[in-house]
Amino acid sequence: MQLGRCDIARERFVRTCFARLPTWVVVLLVAVVGSPAQSHAAESDTLRRTTVRSRTNYYLDNDGNRIVTPLVAADAEVNKYVAIAAHAALDIMTCASVDVITAATPKGYFQETRQEAAGSVTLKRDLATLTLSGTGSRENDYGSATAAIALSNEFAQRNTTLSLAYSYTDSDIGRAKDPNFQRDLNSHALTLTWTQVLSRRWIVQASSFSGVLQGLQSSVYRMVRFNNGAASPEVVPNLRLRQAVALQLRGALSRAWFVGASYRLYLDTWGLRSHTMEATVSVTPKRWLTLRLRDRLYLQQGVDFYQSRFAGPMRLMSIDRELGDFYGNLVGAKAEVFIADLGRTATLGVDLKLDYMRQVFADFPWLPVRRMWMAEAGLRLTF
Repeated sequence: MQLGRCDIARERFVRTCFARLPTWVVVLLVAVVGSPAQSHAAESDTLRRTTVRSRTNYYLDNDGNRIVTPLVAADAEVNKYVAIAAHAALDIMTCASVDVITAATPKGYFQETRQEAAGSVTLKRDLATLTLSGTGSRENDYGSATAAIALSNEFAQRNTTLSLAYSYTDSDIGRAKDPNFQRDLNSHALTLTWTQVLSRRWIVQASSFSGVLQGLQSSVYRMVRFNNGAASPEVVPNLRLRQAVALQLRGALSRAWFVGASYRLYLDTWGLRSHTMEATVSVTPKRWLTLRLRDRLYLQQGVDFYQSRFAGPMRLMSIDRELGDFYGNLVGAKAEVFIADLGRTATLGVDLKLDYMRQVFADFPWLPVRRMWMAEAGLRLTF
């Protein structure tokens, strides 16, 4: 079967993208999705639609942390009943934060790379959808594996959707340069979601989250400080029950303008309570361009066993600033740009995103204000 000029260009582009990826990433994507050329040759019998995405995220803050995250992902509709997806990512980290310095690292910083791979299968039948997924990640002193199942069903002429999702994560925690140190952390999470179409322009969604964390939840490197200058490892409970409820409203003001608003309340058995509020607005001024702005506010009431400095030893002690009182604000912008048609069914697009977040800690004298910048650029190919 001969390929047309557009088909050859498309295949050459995909092969070039794959040639730049690590071998283990290519093997994962080909195993789950299949090669682009093969999917085209049997288009009528196998894959109906395939999307390949590649993006790189860059994170920088004033706490000495820099993280670069390249990611590649693919998803495909095998037929009208089955869809598959996979992604692989690397976190290339250089960290010299206050936590690292207080842990007395020899160089005052550390560098490491985290690897992550995930895959999912979605089965569709009439009004019901079942998704099975798995994720694995590994870094120098930490590894985890997650298995998840989600079931959703539509009712009332597809105006109402109920979804139930469960996930289990098994984590193995180690300590650098200590091969004998090994601890476990297990996580269970259950989410129930109700989505309701209110009108042709408005949708409301309510969700409830319940979670259990059991195992080592303190940092093996973080030390608490006493007034006399001494230090000791932090100690937190091994069991943590978490609960959250959220409400989201989305709507179309016109064919080009869309808005959204959400609120989330979180609390747990450690005594932590938080409120998250977010507002978004997006506009499509041109067929090839979509712009989005968002603003997210986060307010947290911390746990009782957090202090920046302790008078003396206590049963529970933590100097983790993210367990104390603080508030944060994130503002961000995103642009989705359609570039070109590559043949009858293939399209090429670019995504650009920039976020800035500011966190203010009520009691953390070493870094009372943390500023974070996150930039992301991605390429999207659909065929």
